[in-house]
Amino acid sequence: GALQVSCRKVFSVSAVNLSRTPTRLLLRSRQFFILTNNTKVMDIEDYSNGCLSVEFRHLQLKEKKYTNGTKGNEGLLSVTEELHSLSFEACFTVQGLAVDLETCSLPLVVISNVSQLPGGWASVMWYNLLTDEPRNLGFFGNPPRASWT
Repeated sequence: GALQVSCRKVFSVSAVNLSRTPTRLLLRSRQFFILTNNTKVMDIEDYSNGCLSVEFRHLQLKEKKYTNGTKGNEGLLSVTEELHSLSFEACFTVQGLAVDLETCSLPLVVISNVSQLPGGWASVMWYNLLTDEPRNLGFFGNPPRASWT
């Protein structure tokens, strides 16, 4: 399927060149790359409430293959153990000033059946309650003890 990414900035300038280079997504111990070779110009669109925005469509998501021909994490994990996070990186140039931006999504789980939904919600809630490191996706590999008091 296709992946779509939108970027917005909240300061006013007439136009900004945005170069999008392949970036990485870290999903547990596996690496994925979002591939595109498009360069776009940010502009103020009607739907963006006066903010600069640009949209990339039809991006490809490819999993990194390792030198031995395998994927990063061959073992299957249950939905309650496998948290994912999307990391977005972009470099904006505004009037000659380069600004590197990076943000990370909240933790998410991927389910294939509605019966996995409660376990997925529980994993995300447990993660948010007990971690102070939002990028620690190996959280369930060595979970901290929770006190019930």
